[in-house]
Amino acid sequence: MSIGETRTIEITYPSYYGNNAISGKTAQFEIKLNKIQTYALPELTDEFVVETKINEEVKTVAELEKFLKEQLRSQRKAEAEEKANLEHRNLTYEEKIEIIKQALTAKSKRFQFT
Repeated sequence: MSIGETRTIEITYPSYYGNNAISGKTAQFEIKLNKIQTYALPELTDEFVVETKINEEVKTVAELEKFLKEQLRSQRKAEAEEKANLEHRNLTYEEKIEIIKQALTAKSKRFQFT
């Protein structure tokens, strides 16, 4: 298609479509191409990093990579802790007591003298 061109397209709505009046039926639409738009990603340079102001301390591409890795690591750690907390909440009373016993036993073994 080129800009300004119109075309008729035909589609068939799936049987599970939310509107029962048109689910499973075929419809025709007339469409017109108004414009073609493209996007270009900017080059990742130190100047770009400074302009985006991601963090006051981040001024180079290398610092940005380090910052993002730390952010990702921190986020993964927080997600893992949250998952562990959720799993812990779903334990029965007896299971929680058993975990506490195991932790105390492991801790006491570390401090035993021979």
